[in-house]
Amino acid sequence: ASFENISNRNGVLKVLPDNLEMLAAPAQPLKAEVVTLMATGTPSTANDACNTRPLAANSLAGKWALVRRGTCTFQEKLDNVKKAGAVGFFVYNRADGGAPFAPSATGLPSLMVSYADGVKLHNRLGSGEVKVQLTSEIRLVSSATGDLLSGFSSFGPTADLKFKPDLGAPGGNIYSSYPLELGG
Repeated sequence: ASFENISNRNGVLKVLPDNLEMLAAPAQPLKAEVVTLMATGTPSTANDACNTRPLAANSLAGKWALVRRGTCTFQEKLDNVKKAGAVGFFVYNRADGGAPFAPSATGLPSLMVSYADGVKLHNRLGSGEVKVQLTSEIRLVSSATGDLLSGFSSFGPTADLKFKPDLGAPGGNIYSSYPLELGG
């Protein structure tokens, strides 16, 4: 069985110009820079950036795509925003609750924020361009599911009513090493 870590390591973002802080889970170390966001849908778009909702070529040129999670895989969404010219993948959760986790997709710098923060960003986009300062700051945040069984873990009883698994170990939201060649 897998148990969740008691805390999560989150990156700190600052939404400009008022430096509104948001916590994010990056898929890989991000370089400190100011990026411009552009939405691919709305907070209620279920198939945001999926193959069933194609994006126009170059519609995201040079921008970080703000994408709602859900319906299709992170990789499908990422591939579609990349084809539209995006230089980053900024995902927000599809519902309240739960800490953001790093999107499992490769090909662009990627991160995830909470649903509430995603909606805040959408609301700001309604008033014009939104710029976000990515930082190298990391903050430990207590996990609401710390020391509990991971959602992806198997647990019993088995068909013959024996309890399984026989042992458990930390396995969910574990911070691990990252190759120095890719940023350390």
